Amino acid sequence: MRHMAKRVAGASLLSLAVAISGLGAPSLTQAHSVSKSGVGAPCIPAGHGPGTIPSISFGRTGGNIRPLTVLIYGDGTITYQGSAQGLPAYSIRPVAVQGLERLAQAEGFATWPAKIKSPRFFPDAATLFVTIRAGCSTTTKTVKLLPGANQPQFIELWSTLTAASGLGNQ
Repeated sequence: MRHMAKRVAGASLLSLAVAISGLGAPSLTQAHSVSKSGVGAPCIPAGHGPGTIPSISFGRTGGNIRPLTVLIYGDGTITYQGSAQGLPAYSIRPVAVQGLERLAQAEGFATWPAKIKSPRFFPDAATLFVTIRAGCSTTTKTVKLLPGANQPQFIELWSTLTAASGLGNQ
């Protein structure tokens, strides 16, 4: 039952991200092309692989917990590194990637400091991080939530990314 609740929650969060994007489903040509105009047209970076900057990456590092990194590419391909055990061959639609980016924007991601700190420090706890790529540019922004820190918007975004990436569906 708990397994099913996680799937429903993940599906509804992903639906929310797509709804926030305000975009219809792109055609196959639109989804795999790089927008040159930059005027009102969101860009979905094509492809994935070595040397490709993911649209979104997130994970945890440090402490005495195994690190994990999840990479979400513009074409919807999701790869897992470290202890992340995602679903085999799991991917999402490119419009969902845009929805997740817009969710981060709506949460104020661009205005967050690079490190969200806490006066309390838990040396055994992991640091959570989220990195968002700015459209098709090579510019990225990373925000780290240090152990003991609490920012509800960061936790909400990280949880939504976890569900959308397939990690929350197990």
